[in-house]
Amino acid sequence: MSFTIHPNEKIGILHLTGHHNQSLVDVLYCLVDLSQGSVYIGGTEVSRVPVEKLHASIALIPYNPVLFSGSVRQNMDPDGQYTDSELQEGLEKVALWDVVKKLPGKLDSKMEHLANKLSELEHHLIYVARAILKDPKVLVLEEPYSCNDTGTQNKIHAMVKRLFPTSTVLVVTHSVLTVLDCHGVAVMKDGELLEYGTPQQLFKNSKSRFSKMLTASTNNLFETSL
Repeated sequence: MSFTIHPNEKIGILHLTGHHNQSLVDVLYCLVDLSQGSVYIGGTEVSRVPVEKLHASIALIPYNPVLFSGSVRQNMDPDGQYTDSELQEGLEKVALWDVVKKLPGKLDSKMEHLANKLSELEHHLIYVARAILKDPKVLVLEEPYSCNDTGTQNKIHAMVKRLFPTSTVLVVTHSVLTVLDCHGVAVMKDGELLEYGTPQQLFKNSKSRFSKMLTASTNNLFETSL
């Protein structure tokens, strides 16, 4: 089974198992060799694209963001590609510049000084700011709405829609409720594609795994609210 993702679409990659979703990211970044099948971006097979060019076209906002030792600048721009103005603009767009500019060294302050002032959501926003700088063709979000705080979920959703209007967005998750607003959903298990379609198409098929998961999830939500 194969499927096509069109430019600017938001696609859910729904995993049925508890295994980590890194396999998809590894394939996109060509970190593993495929035993069969191919992946194309913009009509070009990813294995034929120079690694530097491929990595520059993809941005990842991970489930568990890791902020490294060193300066804020080094975390934002490890390869030294961007100007101070560009770094500031990226941080402004995620509402973090007001925090950074108050640090003694601003962009050259140690990352730990900034990290201590940030919430869990704001740790993710550092990666969002990095992605903004790249202006990626493909944006990958790992479990982006895992937080139970509805306000946080809505904030991330609105931010991605506003800041990445020309990117193809892949939402990698185990939660069926996360992918309801996607253009399409690929249901996968152990690296195998089981079904693909719009959320509406999959839900209408009562035998689909997507439909069964959504029904179970909405029932749980109803029971929790009682």
